[in-house]
Amino acid sequence: MTANFGRTVGVCTYCGETKWVSADHVPPKNLFPKPYPTDMWTVPACDDCNQGFSKDDDYFLIFVMERHHRDKIRKRFRSVLGQRPV
Repeated sequence: MTANFGRTVGVCTYCGETKWVSADHVPPKNLFPKPYPTDMWTVPACDDCNQGFSKDDDYFLIFVMERHHRDKIRKRFRSVLGQRPV
């Protein structure tokens, strides 16, 4: 296998094609605070697939964070009004 900017020729986990692959973090790194854990799982992914999922990773992070904060705000609002949180 020939290295090229941290990539090697191998089989992409997602599309199954043999081409240049690099390590794709599963779950995505953006779900963790820095400094990132040193033992994160990776799978080989070609550039097309790896970059194709990057926006999905960002959308997922936004969804999770928005949902977390929305629930905290609802609970706080209900406690201020003297209502029991759901």
